[in-house]
Amino acid sequence: FEKTMDKETELFYNTHKDKTFKLPHLPSDMDSKDGVTVAKWVIQQMLSNNIGYLELDMKSVNVHDYIDLAFNYRARLESDKCITKMKTLPLGDIQGLTLYNNKWFEIPGADVTEIADWWFNNSAIDKLNKLNIWNTKPGGYARPHNINIDPPTDNVDTLDLIGWPLPLMTCLNEPGLDCHTVVEDFGLVPNQLGKTFLINPNKQRCIVNKGASDSTRLFAHGQIGVQFQRFTDLVTRSYIRTLAIQDRDDNN
Repeated sequence: FEKTMDKETELFYNTHKDKTFKLPHLPSDMDSKDGVTVAKWVIQQMLSNNIGYLELDMKSVNVHDYIDLAFNYRARLESDKCITKMKTLPLGDIQGLTLYNNKWFEIPGADVTEIADWWFNNSAIDKLNKLNIWNTKPGGYARPHNINIDPPTDNVDTLDLIGWPLPLMTCLNEPGLDCHTVVEDFGLVPNQLGKTFLINPNKQRCIVNKGASDSTRLFAHGQIGVQFQRFTDLVTRSYIRTLAIQDRDDNN
């Protein structure tokens, strides 16, 4: 870990890794069952830099037999083949490749049917603009970066949530909690196998793998489009669930 991390990453990592934040409670006059209103408020809290990341409860908007992508055996096999096609990225000691809508099936020797189906059917987004697949080996790292396609405005009322490409991160293969994603000003994202996060689009983040095995992450930029209601329900249910866990832990 110390052998390979450069000075920029080491400084960013040490400066931000121990920072924490609390999810703010919903305003007292807000209807927690109004998914559109709550989700817009949550995203505004991100744009106002009060929230660093939010774990998305994908099961809450999918069928009863839904499984997270990381537990789809065929998807894991596809990921393994993609890894063999990756190139070293100009971000540090990390490998990756990028898929676009019209190039999903144009990777010689690497079929991504299961991965594509999961994103198109289960993620509550209508259009997948771009998907980065990154693999970080033990001791590997990605320097501080922000690869969001479009910088957001600072006000959700002027941000067209239907068309704006939201940044999502899914953990496909993880060495437990030992591959660290550090978000500027907000600390460590609790990455675990199968989890998907909406990360503050304004902030830089770095990746440092302190584990004993590889970490494979999917970074998607997806437009909500006709999935608007489903996505806002996803954000709302995820936020209320995470807030309840936070309150429970604070009271114990």
